[in-house]
Amino acid sequence: MSAAELVQQQAMHALYRGHYGWLTGWLRHKLGCSAQAADLAQDTFVRVLAARNAARIAEPRAYLATVARAIPLPAAGDPATR
Repeated sequence: MSAAELVQQQAMHALYRGHYGWLTGWLRHKLGCSAQAADLAQDTFVRVLAARNAARIAEPRAYLATVARAIPLPAAGDPATR
């Protein structure tokens, strides 16, 4: 593992550890559903992981909220939500 990859991995770990609870709570308040909030929070962190930019995030909560808002919610009758 290169030094840059190690820095990225450590930054992602710190981001998840430090903000997953906040993000899930914020989403639960917005959505009114704990399960949907947990799913959306996980999807948010998957997108951050794929972007490989955790080490450069200056305002984590604002960034996570922006990423979460960009993820479409499943339709009410969507079989994937059952």
